[in-house]
Amino acid sequence: MREFDLVSIDWDSVRILQAGQFKQETFFHKELVRWVLQRGRVVGVMHLEDDGISRPIQEGERSFRVTVRGCLAVAESGHIIEIPDDEALALEGYLEAYAATVPLFVGVSKIGSAREPEIYPTIDTGLLQCGGLRSEYRLASDDNDDSYDWLQIGQFIRTASGLAPDPNYIPECVFLSSHAGLWSGQKEIQQLAAQAMDALVKNSTKSVQAVAVYSVAAALAGSLGPASRVVHSTMHPRAYIDRLAGIFASQQSQLLALPNPNLAIYQQTLNQLRDTLDYLEDPSWTLGQAILMAKECFNKLLNLYPPLLQSLSAMPGVTPTQRGDWETAIPATPPPAGQPTTGAVTPYGTQQPEKDRKGFWRR
Repeated sequence: MREFDLVSIDWDSVRILQAGQFKQETFFHKELVRWVLQRGRVVGVMHLEDDGISRPIQEGERSFRVTVRGCLAVAESGHIIEIPDDEALALEGYLEAYAATVPLFVGVSKIGSAREPEIYPTIDTGLLQCGGLRSEYRLASDDNDDSYDWLQIGQFIRTASGLAPDPNYIPECVFLSSHAGLWSGQKEIQQLAAQAMDALVKNSTKSVQAVAVYSVAAALAGSLGPASRVVHSTMHPRAYIDRLAGIFASQQSQLLALPNPNLAIYQQTLNQLRDTLDYLEDPSWTLGQAILMAKECFNKLLNLYPPLLQSLSAMPGVTPTQRGDWETAIPATPPPAGQPTTGAVTPYGTQQPEKDRKGFWRR
């Protein structure tokens, strides 16, 4: 069985026009759009209003009523979700809270459509006598109904007073700016990374003579750079998390290459970096948890840098190397004008020339 039925009408073979032909052509265009979105891995929320998901209102012992507005998304199988940002057109549904965590799914019907009695307004008077079809949506706390194409857009936590939004949940998104929680998480990470770089600069300059401390600070700051800069709002969130994973891998390697400073925060930071990288190795990682762990990594690094650099500067062998005789030699005085030079004058003395086998001076 084909996953996508991309069959259009061969209009050159049509002798009698029938309604079924136009229905098949409409179906073909729907399948074509779905093919482009799914094959292009465009799945998730494109835009969700900050207050687009209402606070659930309890209607029964475990039943809660919720509304959604201002949601533009693409469901798992490529069906388009477009719920207007209008209270009058908000989608309403009921959730059954059987567990401590209650997900919120929005589904697009694969087999049915909501009927409009008349298409209006229109500039084509021939369409005034026909109805229209719109995508049919549904809200639920599970995605068990196979007749719908589902996408999770929210999550709630069961409390004594009802259902409260999960502050750490972020749905699958198409852009970094698609969800307020995702964008604010990225901004917080950017600020933490910038603060960490400032901490490296301030603490490394306290040990002017310690070249080793400079080297460590420069290496750590270099790998932090990509996280401290502004990213484009249309960047894909998973590409952004991949960028952070590269930063964490670099930081982990650089810290492991150092002599053990015997600091508790040093080991805690390494553990956090390792746990985060291990989590991101799992293909089922979620944006909310990834952002949460990334922020914890940067917090740990920010707290680690000052004591780490101080401990390195206090280690034996970090003092500057003594200048050798070759560095302190007095430059030779050039010969007076007109007198032949017997050797090349260098900043470290006069280099005597040598003769070749024929008796000529070598340069």
